[in-house]
Amino acid sequence: MKKLLCAILITGTLFLCSCDTSRAGVSKEIDATATSAIAEQVVEAKVDEFYDDYASYYTPVEYQRMVEDYTGSFGGIGITMVENEGEVTVYNILDDTPAADSDISIGDVIIGVDGISLEGKGSTEAQSLIRGPVGEEVTLQLRKASDNSVYEETLERETITEETVSSVTLSAYPGTVYMHISSFTETTSSDFAAHYNKLLNQGEIENLILDLRSNGGGNFYACIAIGEYFVPLNEMVVSEKTSSGSEEHRSSSGQLNGLNVIVLQNAYTASASEVLIGALKDKADATLIGTTTYGKGITQSIVMLESGSGHRYTRSIYYTPSGFSLNGIGLEPDILVEDPADTTYDDYFSLDPAKNPHLQAALNYLFPDGPPSAEESSDGTTTDDTNSGEASTDETTGEN
Repeated sequence: MKKLLCAILITGTLFLCSCDTSRAGVSKEIDATATSAIAEQVVEAKVDEFYDDYASYYTPVEYQRMVEDYTGSFGGIGITMVENEGEVTVYNILDDTPAADSDISIGDVIIGVDGISLEGKGSTEAQSLIRGPVGEEVTLQLRKASDNSVYEETLERETITEETVSSVTLSAYPGTVYMHISSFTETTSSDFAAHYNKLLNQGEIENLILDLRSNGGGNFYACIAIGEYFVPLNEMVVSEKTSSGSEEHRSSSGQLNGLNVIVLQNAYTASASEVLIGALKDKADATLIGTTTYGKGITQSIVMLESGSGHRYTRSIYYTPSGFSLNGIGLEPDILVEDPADTTYDDYFSLDPAKNPHLQAALNYLFPDGPPSAEESSDGTTTDDTNSGEASTDETTGEN
C-alpha cells in the first residue's frame, strides 16, 4: 500500500507538471530534472505527513548508498573520512586499496572531488562523490597536512569491504581484550568471530571490553548473530512486536556465555547496538559503562520502489529478553562515565586509559588494584596485526 501511494504521488505530480507546461505554451522547453525534483519533494512531504517519526524517502542515489552501508561493500578507493573543523579529513587508509598505493596521507584534507568543491560541504557529500562504479576513475583534490600544498590524485575505484570490527589484546591486564564495533553490516558477525578467535589464539580470554560508543546500529540480524554467542542456547536474544503479531529470536549458540563482558556506551549508541546490549545485560550479566543510550527501540524495513528510489518505515517494536521496551528511554549504565569535554577523536577512542576515561573505568572495575603485570608498555597496551586501535564514530562516513 505504501509503495502504491508513493507511485501514485509520483505519477500524479508528473501529470500536474506536464499540464503546467502545456499551459505555458509549446515554445517552452520541459525541464525533466526540475520535474523529477518536484516529484521527489512531494513524495518526501507525504511520507513525513503519513508515516512514523523514523520514516524516510530516499532518492535513487541515496537509496543505493544506504544499501552499500548495510552490505558493507561498494565501489571506492579505501579511505575513511572525518569532519574536522569544517573540513573533510582523511583519518584512515585501508591496506591493499587504491588509496594505499597513492600519495594520500592520513590528515590530508579533501578539498574537491572531480572538480566539485567541498567548501561548505561535509563528509556525506564527499562520500557520495567518491563512491561509484568499480573500474571507473575518480579525481580528488587534496591539501597536504605536512606543508599545506595542494595536489591531485586520480584513482580507479575497486570493491571496498567496510571493516566494522577492530580488536586488541591488553597485555598489561591478563585475560583481557578490547573489541570495537563501529556499525553492523552483513559481514560484522563473521568479522567478530574471526577477531575473537585470533585473540583467543594469543591467550585465554576472561574479560571482554566491548566498545559500542557512537554505534548507530545497522543490520538487525548481524547484532542478533553476535548476541547468540553470549545468550545461552535456546534462550531469548530479542523479541519483536509487529502489526501482524510477535516474533522471538532465540540463541542457537551460547558458546561465550560465562565470559565477563563490559560494554562501553554513550548517548549515540542506538538501534541494533541497543538490541545487543539488552541481550548482553539480561542474559550475559554484562556491566554497562558510560551514559544512557539513545533509546531507539524499533526496527525498520527498507523498500526499493520501481523508480530506484526507496522508503524506510518502522516494522516493529523490539523488547529485550526481560521484556523491556527501551524506545524513547534507552539503557542506563551501571557505571556512569560522562563524555569528556573538548576531547579529540583520537583521544576518545585511545587505548591509553589516561586519555580514555571509559576504558579507564572498565579497567578499574576489572582490576581495582591496578594492572597485575609488572611489565607493561608506556600506554598499558599492546596491539596485534588485526587492528590499529582506531574506531569510527558518528562523525565518520565509513570507508570510501
